[in-house]
This record gives sequence, C-alpha cells and structure tokens, in this order.
Amino acid sequence: MSAGSDADVRGESTADFEFTPMRAQPVRPYRAVESGGWQPGHVETRHTRRETSRSTAADLPWKLIVTLSAIGLVRPLLSMFGVLDALGKPWSPVAVTVVLAVVWVATVVAARVSEPVATLALAGVGYGVLALLLNIVGAATTDAEVAPPIGLAAMILGNGVYGAVLGLVALGLLRLRERARG
Repeated sequence: MSAGSDADVRGESTADFEFTPMRAQPVRPYRAVESGGWQPGHVETRHTRRETSRSTAADLPWKLIVTLSAIGLVRPLLSMFGVLDALGKPWSPVAVTVVLAVVWVATVVAARVSEPVATLALAGVGYGVLALLLNIVGAATTDAEVAPPIGLAAMILGNGVYGAVLGLVALGLLRLRERARG
C-alpha cells in the first residue's frame, strides 16, 4: 500500500502531508511572519525549518579552531623539551591534558560558539594534524622515530573524537547557561 493511500484510509487528504523518506509530516499552508500576521503562499514544514537552521563550514569560527589547535601543541612540546619528565610522570601529562581540555571548553563557552561540537571536533583534528607534523619534524631533527601510518591516522581521528566529546561538554554548558538566563 502506498503512502498516499494510507492517508486516504485515515480520511486525510494527501495534500495536507509532505512525504519524506522518514515519514509524512503535516504542513501548514500559511506561515507566521515576524509582525504576527499570516502570509499565504508559503508551505512550511519541520523539514524546511530544520534546513534553515543548519550552519555551513563558512559559519564556523575558523580562527578560533586554528588557535585552539595550536594551543593543544603545548603538551607535546612540553614532552619534547623534557618538562613533563621533570614535573613527574604519569601525572604531569594528565594534568596538562586536563588543563588544555578546560581551556578549550571554557573558550568555546565564553565565545558562545553556535556549533561547539563541530568547532572542537575540528580543533581536535587540527591539533592531530599539527601534532603529526611536529612528530615528523621531531623525527627528522632527533633520533626519534616517526609513528607508523596507522598511528598517524589514529592520532588525527582520536583527537577529532576527543574534541567532539569536549564539544558535547561545551554544548551542555551553553544550554545550562541559556536556561539560567531564562
């Protein structure tokens, strides 16, 4: 039985529904305008409202993403110069990682970034790429070895996931902040 005949069986006109691959959604033949009136001629659905609220890559705060990616290099640089060893392992790398995570989340929340998950996921990927380049430069200038290709890919992917998780934390904090302000 087709979707149109399902609506007919329920006694509904198929003109009152928009059929999408997911489900039929009721539509309104009029839309509210900012002035409070109704305008004929535009069909508005939940689908069209969702599309207009999506951000594009151009809408992301790229300077912030690059800056956060670069700030993330503090930990590997401290490790390369022996500072983390001098401070005492295993706690110093963990402490620096936690501080950097707090800085990333606090920066995104303070800036009220509209897409915190995408922003921090991309910052994580950017950090992974910069750390990979740092690994290659470090291997070329010292007796260290370059990570194997699977390790390099995992470095980028893992840091992207790490950034996305921090982005979810930032998103939660932003929503709490909105609720608190009413």
